[in-house]
Amino acid sequence: MMQVIREYFKATFPVKPELIDEIVERTKIVDDETFKKALDESGRIVEDIDVKYGFYDKKSNIGYINQDRHHTSGELFVTIFHESLHAASIGAGAGFRGEFTLPFSYDDLEQRVAMERGLIALIEGTTHYITLKHVIGNMGFEGTENMFRYKAERNIMSRIWEAFPEDAMYRAYFEIPIERLRHYF
Repeated sequence: MMQVIREYFKATFPVKPELIDEIVERTKIVDDETFKKALDESGRIVEDIDVKYGFYDKKSNIGYINQDRHHTSGELFVTIFHESLHAASIGAGAGFRGEFTLPFSYDDLEQRVAMERGLIALIEGTTHYITLKHVIGNMGFEGTENMFRYKAERNIMSRIWEAFPEDAMYRAYFEIPIERLRHYF
């Protein structure tokens, strides 16, 4: 699976081949116990983020995939592809990573939470939109229910990205630091 992702990313996305090779080498497919330990050690807050299948830990620069949560090889492939996209975007300097410095501060916690949820929609929705477009659309995997995660976020972002040429979406995802997009939020 990792070899297929390596070759597909190199042929499809505007990312340096060395970065793709590094991502492939730094992806770990682990059991549920190891996954939960890595998640705890990463210090991530996971309240609203669906990380039971996989996550990219930017501190260790490792993508963790929970093999015990997947029922088919297609489901596993979707998660590896999704987490590899996160790693490629972060590694390329674009920063579609869930961290965002706001140009102002919110006094109201409710407003801050709404902003953070908007960023999750942007980041996870775009990542999963690209994932499904390629894995089910271009590569021909048969979709299962577990593949269609981040439904609301993906629906929002698909409506936005469908208005742009595909290469514009990839430039934004792989080349533009997310901080430059903050005034749109």
